[in-house]
Amino acid sequence: MKSTQTRRVSSGGLGVVCLFFVAALGPAPAAWGQGAGCLDNAQTLGRTVREVKVVTRWGAVPSEPLPLRPGQTIAQGDIARTNTAVSQALSSDGLQSNARFAVTYVDSCVRAVGQDSADVIVRPFTLRLGMGNIAENLLALPRSNKATVQDASPPRLTTLKPTIDANTDREYGVSLTGGIDVDLAKLTTNTALTLKANGQKSLDQSFYAGDVSFGFKLLRPLKIFTSAQLEGTYSATEDPRAAGQLTREALSVSGSLGLQPSRGALSHIDLGGSFASSSNDFVPGAADAAMMDLDEQIFDGRVIFSGRIGGGFTRLALWGNYADPKEDAGAYRRIAATLGYANEIPITLNQTIGLELLVGAGTASDDTPDYARFFGGNELGNFLNDATDSQTFTAFPAGPLLRSTGTRQADVRTAAGLGRGGTSYWHVNLDVSLPIKALSRPLIPKVEVAPNLTLNELLKRQVQSGESFLVVELQSQGLSREKAEARAKEIMKQIQRPVDYIADYANLYAIRPLFMFDVMRLDADDLVRNRTRVAAGAGIQLLIVVARFEAGYMRAIRRAEGDAKGNFIVRLSFMNLF
Repeated sequence: MKSTQTRRVSSGGLGVVCLFFVAALGPAPAAWGQGAGCLDNAQTLGRTVREVKVVTRWGAVPSEPLPLRPGQTIAQGDIARTNTAVSQALSSDGLQSNARFAVTYVDSCVRAVGQDSADVIVRPFTLRLGMGNIAENLLALPRSNKATVQDASPPRLTTLKPTIDANTDREYGVSLTGGIDVDLAKLTTNTALTLKANGQKSLDQSFYAGDVSFGFKLLRPLKIFTSAQLEGTYSATEDPRAAGQLTREALSVSGSLGLQPSRGALSHIDLGGSFASSSNDFVPGAADAAMMDLDEQIFDGRVIFSGRIGGGFTRLALWGNYADPKEDAGAYRRIAATLGYANEIPITLNQTIGLELLVGAGTASDDTPDYARFFGGNELGNFLNDATDSQTFTAFPAGPLLRSTGTRQADVRTAAGLGRGGTSYWHVNLDVSLPIKALSRPLIPKVEVAPNLTLNELLKRQVQSGESFLVVELQSQGLSREKAEARAKEIMKQIQRPVDYIADYANLYAIRPLFMFDVMRLDADDLVRNRTRVAAGAGIQLLIVVARFEAGYMRAIRRAEGDAKGNFIVRLSFMNLF
């Protein structure tokens, strides 16, 4: 097979490596799979092109004219030049060069149409990883293997960068969640004014949550200090607290910093803090409990560590909270921590056992008002999958995770028989998903693109060859040769791991049985008949490229007074849309 290889390093402060491997049509049936109906090189010559199709996401094609066009007779080298043109168009595309690392292999299949005509199908296999936050690449999430062309992609998607989730919960009901993240104005190459908006609404109940933020963002990909953001936010929520409910409005000013250490298992550190003024209207479920309508000022701080330990993604979050109600209610303090671990344990190619573990704990001062106490139950966020600037992290934890009961439904009973939130908690949660080979399909097909070289191995090798180009980029940002080489080596080491996983183990789709286990305890002063709760359940997990669907039932094995016997859980989320 005759092949050409093109590498490109973008200039400027965004610092990205894009590698492209372009294969001329030689043994095409091997590249596309035996029996795929692809003609060999000799059989294509002299045929008239009926259609040239470039297979990309959204059906988009590069805007530049291709060397091979409909009505043209295929001559020697036309296929190779067409592959190269597609590669070059992708290498200069905005989505490929905007703070991203991309590895692409371009191949073609020519299919006969009658005796004298043919269709030419160009297929770029692409692996894209963001480099603004390396930790985001460590979690084994589905990604599309198709190239994305910015200019021809749906403009609302590329501008708004939407997120979409759907959930079902015993208490909250069916709910939809959505968000946008828009750069309103680019001030410089690395800075922008931003608009963020997120919303969640129950379709069955009155519950809702929403926020809108305006901010200033600075990005420094590839550097140890990667990002900074300052935001002003308005938020409003109405959500359950056991049998009662809390309605809250707040105005806040917050800041965050992103750090990317250059050594060891720790890949990213996120620091954040905020000052908020809020109003809280709490209606308790017990008839003899007092209603609360308090305004308060709140200081929040958080730190999130992300990295890879034991081959899996590890995340540790710590929160601190100090609040001072205005109505002489007395200040109160809360602290909480959650440790999460996720791993896809390989069994064979494209077959892994999924493991997710959460361990959490929290405590609050005894004078914490009822609406700010801890309530256990199902949570609609996802600690391991959600972005570090999402509500899962910017909001203080509501309490322990217990999926056998509805959102914030687990409370404690006092000697007077009153159901209240707790002032301390701990929880452990475990999910295990098992592979079924017959119900999955590899994301990257294991096909031979050269003698003794598969597409999987080719994509992995291209990462290894990109280190020298990254050194040049880092030097252009002001690093010395020695520091640039050390930094490039560490970055490429972190990039290599997710690329290896995607190339060898990720699936285009996979249906897997899911097993779940929860144990938690909620405590406070003046309790009676308190106990540790235990729940177990099973369900199904479906991964389809950029969508993840989970459904199951959690049964309470050991429950406290007032707890539900069980809870159906359904979650649909879309990830890595670009």
